[in-house]
Amino acid sequence: MKTNIRVIDLAKYKAKDSKFIIGRENGANAMVKEDLKNFVKKVENKEIDYIKIEVSKEIYGIVSSFLLGFFADVVADLKSKERFYEIFNLSDLQPEIKKQIDEEIDFILGE
Repeated sequence: MKTNIRVIDLAKYKAKDSKFIIGRENGANAMVKEDLKNFVKKVENKEIDYIKIEVSKEIYGIVSSFLLGFFADVVADLKSKERFYEIFNLSDLQPEIKKQIDEEIDFILGE
């Protein structure tokens, strides 16, 4: 069975020569540009299987402000970490970046 997924590479939101992805406004703009809320609905409606988050290997990290801008509204709507991981696939991310995202989800949910 062919998997129907949406892939988002966050590396395209880094500044030109930067090794980090930064900025809450940058994250919020990325959320809009990627139509994130719409794709979350598509997963919930079973129109697509999941959203895969990728970050090219030349990126050292993602600053929490970017993650908050990108994920805060979606995580608040989903209301749980379990729902987040049902919709988002982070399997190809570097362990440090996975940990950063996980910690930001806890922060958004007030855990």
